[in-house]
Amino acid sequence: MSAKKVIKYENQVKVSEKETICHPLRLAPASKLVVPIYYDCLKEIFEYEKKPSLFSQHLLFLDDRLFRGYKIYKEKKICELTKTQSDIRATVRSVSDPSKTHNVIIKGWLPLDGIPRRRYEIIKYLEELTVSCDCEDFVINGKYRSNTSIICHHIAAVFWFLMQEGEMPKFLLTPEERGRWYEKAKPEELLTHIDCLPMKRFSQFLNVLLLRDYKGIPTSFSYSIHRVPNIEYEKEYPNGIPPVWATITEPDDVAKVIKASIKGYAEMLASRNVSTAGIMASIQSLVPGHSNAYRYYAERLRIVRHKHGRKSTTYRGLIGAVKRSKKLNNKEKKDLIGEV
Repeated sequence: MSAKKVIKYENQVKVSEKETICHPLRLAPASKLVVPIYYDCLKEIFEYEKKPSLFSQHLLFLDDRLFRGYKIYKEKKICELTKTQSDIRATVRSVSDPSKTHNVIIKGWLPLDGIPRRRYEIIKYLEELTVSCDCEDFVINGKYRSNTSIICHHIAAVFWFLMQEGEMPKFLLTPEERGRWYEKAKPEELLTHIDCLPMKRFSQFLNVLLLRDYKGIPTSFSYSIHRVPNIEYEKEYPNGIPPVWATITEPDDVAKVIKASIKGYAEMLASRNVSTAGIMASIQSLVPGHSNAYRYYAERLRIVRHKHGRKSTTYRGLIGAVKRSKKLNNKEKKDLIGEV
């Protein structure tokens, strides 16, 4: 036993926070279930035997449970919730009988190593996440029916609360977010058809793109690798070869790619007998400097955009000043206005 920080909520409002001794809680076997974030990860880690010689992939999430859970959360029917870094205990009002409540227990809800982003991190998080509810949907339906969801709407309601107002990894989309998530991305091709080393069966090239408004995430950096079968192997690929996409969503990760690319670029030039001075000049030419006026307007645009938004009168007025400025060349004006 060890001291843990315990935070308590009533009617979804924080009422207390204190250090206390937490006793280990033994969950019923029915709670040893894994909640998926991504279905492909789920397929790798969760198969169970319902009957002899019959294996089935269980449907842990169904939309009706998620929508009902979201409604419970929005209607503030989570009567009480106590959380530590490892455990959640919540009391949720019954929908069918308001005089009753159901007890929800979630263990391993907060990843200790930060938000899982890579595939192996997601799988590890899922394997360690366990849930339990004393409602009939969870206790009976999840065990004996093949077309129902183990995650009942009471557990879903607690998930919604933890994701919207806590620190749980956000893997459920609200109805409001759902439309934005499925909108088609708005790609901008930064560079296309960069020839790569050809292979025996196919030639290949690389495209570099920006993805805007992609599945509700901020503008991201993306590579697409395209392969074209060589003439003698076209019959092996009657439908062609689909491209492979690699999208980077974090600016820090893009910075790492840039640094690694510059290092590799310098090594390539050195291997071709380019002098040190020539290498430095080539690298510096990749990121040309800007005038003081450019840096001033870039910083002003950033501040005004953050405080007032792109559609504000102040921001539009500043864009007008950029267009009229005699201290900026046409390229600098285009670069600044292109951020609108």
